Amino acid sequence: MIRYAVIGCGVIGPVHAQAISQIPEAQLMAVCDVDIARAQKVADEYNVAVVMEDYRQILERDDIDAICICVPHYLHAQIAIEAAEAGKHIFCEKPMAIDPEDMDNMIDAADDAGVQLGICFQHRFDPVMIELKKMVDEGKFGKLLMGSAQVICLRDEAYYASEDWRGKWETEGGGVLINQAIHTIDLMMWIFGEAESISGTYNTLRWDEIIEVEDTAVGVVEFENGAIGHINATSASNLNWDTSFHVYGTKGSAVVNTGFPNTFTKFEVEGMDAAPQINDEDCPTVGKACYGNSHYHAINAFTQALITNTPYPIDGHQARQAVEVVLGLYNSCDDERKVLLPLSEDEQMMLDLEDND
Repeated sequence: MIRYAVIGCGVIGPVHAQAISQIPEAQLMAVCDVDIARAQKVADEYNVAVVMEDYRQILERDDIDAICICVPHYLHAQIAIEAAEAGKHIFCEKPMAIDPEDMDNMIDAADDAGVQLGICFQHRFDPVMIELKKMVDEGKFGKLLMGSAQVICLRDEAYYASEDWRGKWETEGGGVLINQAIHTIDLMMWIFGEAESISGTYNTLRWDEIIEVEDTAVGVVEFENGAIGHINATSASNLNWDTSFHVYGTKGSAVVNTGFPNTFTKFEVEGMDAAPQINDEDCPTVGKACYGNSHYHAINAFTQALITNTPYPIDGHQARQAVEVVLGLYNSCDDERKVLLPLSEDEQMMLDLEDND
């Protein structure tokens, strides 16, 4: 039995709590939030006895094996590092962190403590994505040519006003790219492999009077295998949610659209008469519809990794790639140039200088 605590009970914390409650080998032991009323609400729903306001009290407990970090982006690294030092395994919501040095420190802290650091990119566990990854790895798509990660959504003034950390470089780390589009960017990195460079542009076209960060961005990724990826994202569209991932190769193509209510999958592969039939388990969709239902799959995979002492597949090294693409795109636009990946120490220093400005 893996005993969990959820730190942060705002929008995403209750989703983690529900997923944990559905896993036979997991138990939700404690919840924590600076807003104690929010924590108590989750505790009441899932019959949790331990409700705390200070996460450090959670880390001191001997009856906690792992924590779920569901707090604002800028706090991920701080809590993860302290959790590792306390001997707790860490399951952290995306983005892993908003600064490359913080990501390095999270990885080092987990390695030094001998604990697992897993990042929640739950869409890698969508059954259709697992099948797509398998087919690409088996060569059924031939040579990969092009990929596309598109996220079109609406995050309005009420959304940014709901939490004071949203819409600010220092606390959110960016806008639509690092918050909403990063899931689909991660899928592109997972399918296409290592990226060599990123170039792009971003702007605040609709919400410039209420946020500092971008609400619209476009980017081009060049991969080591020669393929080219395209990123297209906006949180300023009246279309509430439309996200899609495209893969094109010399022998096949795929379109996976998880936009609600328009959800569909299309496969066209040489030598295949029909697309594979892909069915999910009976796992409920929780939280926002765009989350899908794979938080259960992701947290269950992390739980099984702890039980069997095997690596969780999305560790810090895997998860930092999507963040580096986003940060590289910011650098590319600010300096009007192509940025090489992974980010060099010089690139990281430039990011620090821009943050200070």
